[in-house]
Amino acid sequence: MIVPNHGRAEIGHVWFSPTVHKTKVNTESQFLLLKHLFDHHLYRRVEWKCDTLNQASRTTATRMGFLYEGRFRQHMVIRGRNRDTDWFAMTDKEWGRCKINFEKWLYGDEKLSLMELNNG
Repeated sequence: MIVPNHGRAEIGHVWFSPTVHKTKVNTESQFLLLKHLFDHHLYRRVEWKCDTLNQASRTTATRMGFLYEGRFRQHMVIRGRNRDTDWFAMTDKEWGRCKINFEKWLYGDEKLSLMELNNG
């Protein structure tokens, strides 16, 4: 969902071919999207929402610098089961630090992981 009047966008339903799993393709794609939203459109907030059971998505959000904001319990029914949804967000105030860390990890010093850079 993109809400230009509020300077807010949501990243969701991200799917990549298995041939690019464990490569920098996902990270760089997300970085370019975030850069476009924050630097070009001057968005204030980007949200990342995922099924609480999707550990890979939760880890990715944290690794990229999104901050955990909470859990919407019984947010929706998916395939006959209650789905809890975890919400993460990055704001324009956090983007500067995250952007530098993305650039270091993607294009520069690869000795540290992106998660270590964002938590450091």
